[in-house]
Amino acid sequence: MNQQNSSVIRCAICALALSTQCCVIVEKEPETSTKSAGLLIGARDEDRWTTGMVAAGHLVNGVAALSTLRTAKHSDYERIVFQFGGTELPNYKVEYRDTPPAACGFGNIASVPGDMWLEIRFEPATAHDPNGQTAVAKPSLAPTMMNIRAVEQVCDFESVLTWVVGVTHPNRYRVMELQAPTRLVVDVR
Repeated sequence: MNQQNSSVIRCAICALALSTQCCVIVEKEPETSTKSAGLLIGARDEDRWTTGMVAAGHLVNGVAALSTLRTAKHSDYERIVFQFGGTELPNYKVEYRDTPPAACGFGNIASVPGDMWLEIRFEPATAHDPNGQTAVAKPSLAPTMMNIRAVEQVCDFESVLTWVVGVTHPNRYRVMELQAPTRLVVDVR
């Protein structure tokens, strides 16, 4: 596929996503570009908040390794930060679920506190080292926040890493990609 056709397809996908307000696709710019990758570049902050699905595909060499997970409370939102080693962010998909999440492998229902669940899936990604040791200190967090009740890892298998955020209300959220260090930030109102 040539560069022009690729650009036309990317524009069509983004236009469809923005018109339906169900999905925002973020594509990593080529290394030779001076543009920065980000969600809805130039958009007003209020336009970045959604209850729909947010997904991004990136060119990833190997498997991204999650190194740190943290949460923080801000005045008008609650934040979850997924920090990865290296410079590449894996593909991701963020969306609300109205049914309890299933753990990968056996498919058992995960008991994540909350009335709704925000699922954050990374691929290819892992949260363990080559020896099978968990890289993240706490594979589940119970932050003391108004909306977020729990943040739990429900899958780390075959380069699929899934975290679930148990919430009291399916409020709008936004997703941001940050560099130096490589992070995916999810803010929930």
